[in-house]
This record gives sequence, C-alpha cells and structure tokens, in this order.
Amino acid sequence: MFLFFVSLSFSLIIRMSYNFMFSLLGFVTTNMFGLWQVNKAIVQLTSGAVIPLLFFPEAVRKVFAVLPFASLISTPLNIFLGKFSAEEILRAFALQVLWIVIITIAGNIIWKKVVKHLVIQGG
Repeated sequence: MFLFFVSLSFSLIIRMSYNFMFSLLGFVTTNMFGLWQVNKAIVQLTSGAVIPLLFFPEAVRKVFAVLPFASLISTPLNIFLGKFSAEEILRAFALQVLWIVIITIAGNIIWKKVVKHLVIQGG
C-alpha cells in the first residue's frame, strides 16, 4: 500500500508539471479550449483512464508505457492491484522520476521563452 501512495504522489507531480507546461501554450495562443480538449482526450487514452493499457496490442502498449501518461493512472493502479513485481515497481518509479525531471526542466525552459511574449492589457 505504501508503494501505491509513493507512485500516486509521483503521478500527481507529473500531472501538475505537465499541466503547467501545457498551460504555457496560453501565452502564445488566443484560445486554449480546443487544445485542452485534444490534450484531455490524448492523456485519457494513453494513460489507461478510458481503456486499460492491457487491452491495447503489445506494440502500442510498449509505446504508451514509456510515455509520461502511463505513469498517471496505469502505473499506480497496477502497483495497487499487485500486478507489478518488485523489479517492475522499481523500474516504474525510475520512469516516473525521470518524467518528473524531464517535464520540470522542459516547463522551466518553455516558461523562460514564453514569458518574454507576455502582454498584459487592462485598466
């Protein structure tokens, strides 16, 4: 149970970091509604929220497994259900930490670039 909560904590950090990074598109677009709808559909499909990743063909599952979205739902759920061995749990934690680092660094780089384009209008 403890390992599930560790994985769930990692997944929340990934989700918040990804949402921050994706939200930065708001600095360079005029309307985020359509982008958020596409983003939501992609994340739900590739995370296992709509269809469990085990239902996908092996090749598709392998691709989805290395994307950060599998770490959001599929990884914590598989740990909770006892589907992962100790070695698979360690690999899953390593992948989650790797995605936390990658997305956080990418978000900081994007922030530094888009904040230069910020224009605030008002009274």
